[in-house]
Amino acid sequence: MADQNQSNQIIIAYTVGVILSLIACALVWVFLTAELGQQEALQQQELQQQELHAEQTASNSALSTSTTSPPKSVCRSFLPGLPCRDRS
Repeated sequence: MADQNQSNQIIIAYTVGVILSLIACALVWVFLTAELGQQEALQQQELQQQELHAEQTASNSALSTSTTSPPKSVCRSFLPGLPCRDRS
């Protein structure tokens, strides 16, 4: 009878150990998933800020070039490879 009782205690201890291990693994998985999600959100926010900065820089650059005086002579070559000639 004592042998059967000891066997049951071993099975119960093993089962409790497995359950606790599964709970620990689930907690680690939840923590890592939350951490990765937070890192991804931060990276997305940084990317949006970089895009906004690039758009602001481009619009500022467009404004600064539109307020400058145009070049005195505009030379266009209609055929690629041909040199540009002034018509003055």
